[in-house]
Amino acid sequence: MLKKANHSAVRLINLVVNTIPSFNDIAPPLSSCTNAKPLKFYKRAQILIADLWACFCNTSYGYFADIDKLSMFADYRVPQILHSLGCLRYSPYLKNLIDSGTALESGSRLEVEIRGCSIWSVELLRKEMSREWGRDVNAILIDFWLWDEAQKMKKEGSGFNVSFHRTRGIFY
Repeated sequence: MLKKANHSAVRLINLVVNTIPSFNDIAPPLSSCTNAKPLKFYKRAQILIADLWACFCNTSYGYFADIDKLSMFADYRVPQILHSLGCLRYSPYLKNLIDSGTALESGSRLEVEIRGCSIWSVELLRKEMSREWGRDVNAILIDFWLWDEAQKMKKEGSGFNVSFHRTRGIFY
């Protein structure tokens, strides 16, 4: 697959999701409009490529000319820290569901909105960081950092008591 992708992260994602069904992370459209399209998260496929990129330091098997086209990996931990940082806000109804440990159905409107808003939030962070620092930052590095910070805060017990959404499924 790496050979066929020819150093393209986007091509490799398409090869992976079309070959391995458990990587084909697609949610139904949130709108009933006739032109509404399914939402392609591809979390596990993107992590696979990001791990190759990171492990090989953007060389050899990990070199992808279009690595910046990947988004953050829409899961449960990054939305948790984004919410704790004030980058994401939940409605009182959703916050109550999350805090009570109620599972959100995979592909449900609420679960898909959390994942989609997390991607958008990281994109806004990425744009602001790039503007502020005068150089591009990709969503992968932001995702890695947010995940690590959430894990560190949880381990240190430093007031990180924000619940995360629970969803059973194969895409997390």
